[in-house]
Amino acid sequence: MAPFDKGVTYSAVQLDVLMLQRPDKTKQLLDTVMQRFAQGTWKPVHLAEKFSVEHLESAMRLMQSGKHIGKIVINNDRDARVPLRVMNAARMSEIRIDGSYLLTGGTSGLASSLSKWLVDKGAKHVVLASRSGDAQSASAQDLIDYARTRGATVLMEKCDVGSPTQVAALLERIERRGRPEVRGVIHGAMVLKDAMFSSMTAEDFNAVLRPKVQGILSLYHTLKSRDLDFFLCLSSVAAVVGNIGQAPYSAANGFMDHFCARWSQHNSQKAISINLPSISDVGYVAEAIEAGMTAFSDKVYAAPLSEEAVCKVMDAALQDNGKKSDSWGHRRSNNMVVGIPQVPALRSIIEEAGPAFSIVKHSMDALSREESHGSAVTSCDTTRRSVASQLSAVLEPAERSSVIEANLKKRIAAITLRDPESIAPESAIADLGLDSLVTVELHSWILKELDARVTVMEIIGFQTFKQLVDIVCARSPLAVG
Repeated sequence: MAPFDKGVTYSAVQLDVLMLQRPDKTKQLLDTVMQRFAQGTWKPVHLAEKFSVEHLESAMRLMQSGKHIGKIVINNDRDARVPLRVMNAARMSEIRIDGSYLLTGGTSGLASSLSKWLVDKGAKHVVLASRSGDAQSASAQDLIDYARTRGATVLMEKCDVGSPTQVAALLERIERRGRPEVRGVIHGAMVLKDAMFSSMTAEDFNAVLRPKVQGILSLYHTLKSRDLDFFLCLSSVAAVVGNIGQAPYSAANGFMDHFCARWSQHNSQKAISINLPSISDVGYVAEAIEAGMTAFSDKVYAAPLSEEAVCKVMDAALQDNGKKSDSWGHRRSNNMVVGIPQVPALRSIIEEAGPAFSIVKHSMDALSREESHGSAVTSCDTTRRSVASQLSAVLEPAERSSVIEANLKKRIAAITLRDPESIAPESAIADLGLDSLVTVELHSWILKELDARVTVMEIIGFQTFKQLVDIVCARSPLAVG
């Protein structure tokens, strides 16, 4: 603003008006301008800053500063050396042959599957803790034999994981039997007692909470001073979306999810809570569903996971488990949510829930639109729906052409800042102010909103607006219905 201190005045002059009303004055001014350039008194303004692609960051910073004039051009030089930041490959938490691995929650079903998964990963010492400690069942013997043939051992121990005293005693027994120190934990203990909250007894409510809430607290206080490679909790998507008749189960899993986050904030090792849907072929829930003992529903939870899929989820949980941030510095989440219900499966439930959940319904409607269009809902989507709805209400081809012509007029007028009524069928394309950048924008709009394949060069080459309309109508599937 300093020049204004010298009494300088800036004025805008419309050159097109000056040329029409005072051609002699215009000629005089142009002669003066050319003379000054010829004498070197004036020099052309460089309207483009050029950067090699290897200095892309500098170009971006110049653009961010807002100090450039005109365009910033990036040259993709053949010999340019571009610095590339590569994310480190994910590291799997090591399964040690000199460590023991503790699984809580049973000696069969999913616990057996995960024990075999650990053995296949190289674990030599696996301990399964359950309230019964049953080592005589057929499934327990099958697991023991499976591990033995691979040079590993499996202990079946009786332990109420909700009791800190019993958990401490379990760890002492493991070491007393000559097993190495516990290096990893998979906490999968659970109890299901489905009932409506209004008719549920306090005893049943607490029975569901105990293995998960008291269980994780017992494990935390017993193991917090140890250097664990991983601590994984088998939670449920019920903690995220709820399930009818499972208020305490949803609450217990929600507690575990939050506790894992708090654990990781205050300890060097990271605890991860994995929110699983129902498991289709093994485990307590699969057996309970078959026996009609639980409200878990495939209708609500979409397709359940298979035993094989659960093991793959566990693989993913062990990726860089010890790190609290990734290679880009982004904070890693302590929750892995698997099997969230699909929108159609939840829609009927939300609609029956009443007006209190209207905001959820609106969010689901927006998500449905995103999925149907393949992208986020934007103002362009609104325009497209408007054009499509107009065309869907018109049957005659001539009327469809009129609708497309009207929308093309509106679009060109919007991006060239002119009155739509000033665009006539015989208007020359060259007179509509369609420079190269504007033409690219118009080309993208025609492709996205009318699904017509018209190239930028074709648009520039058309003589009149009517030619553009005719070609778009000929190539747009919306024009033929």
